[in-house]
Parts: sequence; C-alpha cells; structure tokens
Amino acid sequence: MHNIRMYIVPHSLSLLFLISSLFRSAVGTCSKTGPCSCQTEDGGKLDLSPISKNDGTPQFVDIPDQRGFDHFSWNPCTPFTEGTAFDVMVVQVRNGVPQRFYYNLGTLDSASFSESSKGVILQYSADAVMENTLRTSYFTLICDESLEGQLTALGERGTQAIYDFELRSKYACIKGVPGGGTQISVSISIGTVLVIVFLSLVFIYLVGGILFQTFVRKATGKDRVPNYEMWRQFPIYVKTGIVFLIRGGKNVPAYQAI
Repeated sequence: MHNIRMYIVPHSLSLLFLISSLFRSAVGTCSKTGPCSCQTEDGGKLDLSPISKNDGTPQFVDIPDQRGFDHFSWNPCTPFTEGTAFDVMVVQVRNGVPQRFYYNLGTLDSASFSESSKGVILQYSADAVMENTLRTSYFTLICDESLEGQLTALGERGTQAIYDFELRSKYACIKGVPGGGTQISVSISIGTVLVIVFLSLVFIYLVGGILFQTFVRKATGKDRVPNYEMWRQFPIYVKTGIVFLIRGGKNVPAYQAI
C-alpha cells in the first residue's frame, strides 16, 4: 500500500500543477496601464499608441462591417469627434434620410483589457441615456508582425448592441517579456482545459485503480481493471438508454429489467 501511495501522490500532484498552469494560461490577464496599453504578470507589454492619432480624429475611419450596413471609426488611445458623436473612442455610422446617424460605442474611461483564445481584448462601453441602451465594443487584438494595423469590423451581434472587431497588428503583440523576443499571445480555451482536466482524472482513476487491484486485492488479468464488470456492460447500458429515449420510454423490456 505504501508503494501505491509513493506512485500515485507524486503523479497526482504533477497533474494538478499542470491543470493549474493551464487555467492560468486560459484566463491570464493583461492589466491596464493606460487607455491603450497593458502589462502581463511576467512583464510583457502591449501598447497601441503607435497606431493612434492625437489630433482629435480617428486612426481607423468609416470601416464597413461585413453586411455593409454600418461603418465604424476607432482611435485606440485618445478620444475624437465625428458627426454628432463627441469625445468618443468608437463610433458607429449609419446612413439615414436626410442625414447620417452617429452612435457612441465607447468612452475613454470605459476602456478595459481581458484575454481570449485569440489574443488580448480591448473593451469599451457607452451608455446611451436617451435610448436607455448600453453599447459595448470588443476589439480582439491579434498579433501579426507583418501588419502595421488592419481593422476588421465584424459588426453587431444580432440586436444586442454588442459590437465585435479584430485588429491585426505588430503592435498587438505582447513584447518585452524577460528573456528577450516577442511573446505572441496564445491562450487555451476553457473548453480545452476542461477536456484536459477530465482526461487527467481518468488517468488517475485508471492508474490508481489498477495499482490498488494489483497490490491490495491481488487481482490478475482483466480483474485488475477497476470496476471491470461495469465498464464491460457500459456499451449495453448506453444502447438501451438511447433506445429508451427514441421510443419515449415505451416498450423497452431490457431497460425495465435493468
């Protein structure tokens, strides 16, 4: 029994450490240091100021969305004015009759950073009091060393007043990481982490169970597999359950017998 613990405990701790690291990678943060800059826990920095204007006009002007209905303007670091939208970071422009309509999609003080599987996300929001609507913009910053700055307007999510954009730029890369070089932000999704956690638990269950069956219960052959009889019958249970669901719970004698 002592030998079993000597084997299982170190491996379990290693798996837990791996899982913890993966969660940190999946939900790592880039803390805001300015309206268009942030810093990671390991010292890496992201700064969009080289692709931002300081003259009250937007760097990216009237970028059409994928549907072609709306256009969007954005300046990463300082507010600008366009049409009837004053001191904004992001504006939505919609053609109307007899004039165009301008909607504030984000203010300077609302800027915040988070991370996704694609890269760092810069988020803005603006509360339209007259319309009783909170508009939110998400800019996914994708590291691309070959581009100065290319903005894609993905548009609004249905009618939710949530707007998605993608910026591909060399300035979207997290740089200055100790040890030199450029850190390309690559994160693992929560779904992937959960799969890895599940597989790790299955590994612990199998290895621990086999060792227990072998050294404690002195089992041999197939009996060393934990709960062998249950797993042998498992496909039959699954098949019977599916048939039960398809038939609406009627006329399934095998299921009732179980």
